[in-house]
Amino acid sequence: MNKYWKLIIIGIVIILSIGTFYIKSALTVSKYPEFVIEKQSGDESEVDNVVINGNYYARSTIGESLTLTSNGSKYKSEQSFLKQLDGYGGIASIRQLKEKHRNFMRGKSGSPDHFYEDEHYLVYGEVDYQVNSLSPRDFRFSISVLDKVEDKTNSFEIDVPDVKELDYMNVDDVQMMDGKLKIFTKNVTGGNEAVHLYSLDIASEKIVDHKEVISNEGLLENQSGQIMILSETNPMQKHQNVLFEKSVIEDVEQSEGYYVSEEVSSELVAYNLETDESHPIALPEKIHASEQRTMFDDSTIYFVEESPNDVVVTPYLLNEGIKGEFKFTLRDSKNNDASVEESKTITINNGKVYAVTMMMDAKKAAVLVVGSLKTGKTLYTGEIIPKDPLKDEIDSSLYVTDIQIN
Repeated sequence: MNKYWKLIIIGIVIILSIGTFYIKSALTVSKYPEFVIEKQSGDESEVDNVVINGNYYARSTIGESLTLTSNGSKYKSEQSFLKQLDGYGGIASIRQLKEKHRNFMRGKSGSPDHFYEDEHYLVYGEVDYQVNSLSPRDFRFSISVLDKVEDKTNSFEIDVPDVKELDYMNVDDVQMMDGKLKIFTKNVTGGNEAVHLYSLDIASEKIVDHKEVISNEGLLENQSGQIMILSETNPMQKHQNVLFEKSVIEDVEQSEGYYVSEEVSSELVAYNLETDESHPIALPEKIHASEQRTMFDDSTIYFVEESPNDVVVTPYLLNEGIKGEFKFTLRDSKNNDASVEESKTITINNGKVYAVTMMMDAKKAAVLVVGSLKTGKTLYTGEIIPKDPLKDEIDSSLYVTDIQIN
């Protein structure tokens, strides 16, 4: 009988805890304002798939996370108990995968770089390892392949070869070609970074090819090399090319006797999956990749420059070169200038740029602009504003952390 009483008490505690959670959440949310995206010009449908994440601050308190769409805002504390446990905000593409393929996504990481998806397959590739003596060992690939047509999942693990001297490795990109997985990884050995490509045969569950495709060679004692994959507009889609930025960092002694790390060289390198070849990209003089924000969508590199009120995007086609230069202005309806220090959150998706200024306060609204990278026209301009006047507007502010496209 005592056993049943214990179960009953545990159940009551759980119910009371969840009830208290919802009551507290309701009371908390009632204190916060609702935010909306108010159109200034253009087609409102351009922001139907836009998701903006941010934090609201009032009276110098700790920020409250919220998500803003064309339907209004929703605070983290308004989400259900289970959704908060599952994570709030995050990456829109990963949230969609969890909604569509919950069983497959269970236990998977939240990085889009580890996934590949087409009409037939959803693929996941990650590197797992054991930590011995404070260093990783026993590297192995953890692979899952969902056949969406047959609704069948095949999961397996493969030991990573040639890892005796390896300090660390991370998956940068996953692709699928002719029944084989192509996994790009960043491998670190003795502080030196290199990009490796592993080809895995799904049917036999074996690694059929492995090679180093990009590395930093000939470094001096005071130099180190960095290799980073370029941010992709949709890393989960099929693409023929993968781009990396390779740079050399040098420790330079200052007159005061201390050292400062400086970048002494940088170049973009493209790897073509169909030809299995890599080649450097000769950029024009006017473009310096290391000084601009860069994004990539398989055939086009987008170089993005910011000024206080403008965003300038220069598309560069791998086979043709620069294809125009497009300038989009972000200025609120009161014609306020943004501060020099104020940055913008920017993303590119399906041939369009989405840019939003990062702060809204009593003096100015946050501005959202959608622009076409084919015509250079501004398709939509809107402002993020409170739905009702703020009670304590002097001490209130909204900071945008990121913008995503569903």
